[in-house]
Amino acid sequence: MPDRFEHQYFFTHFAISLNNLPDKLARMLPPSDSRFRPDLRAYEEGKMEEAATEKFRLEEKQRATRKLRELGKLPEFESKYFTKEFD
Repeated sequence: MPDRFEHQYFFTHFAISLNNLPDKLARMLPPSDSRFRPDLRAYEEGKMEEAATEKFRLEEKQRATRKLRELGKLPEFESKYFTKEFD
């Protein structure tokens, strides 16, 4: 029987481990880290339908937020760490 990484699209063990999220590391990462995305976690666990549903939900939420910003019902996003400058 082939190794798990060979079964998953012939990725190397290293490539598959890049998205690994051990508990010790998870405690040190910001909540915005992509490894916390529920759609990616479901995909990695082989739950394709759940991953697709979650991805669609996230995209719809982003579209709704953008529309509210365009209508002026939400404030414009202000970066916490960067400033907008023109060269």
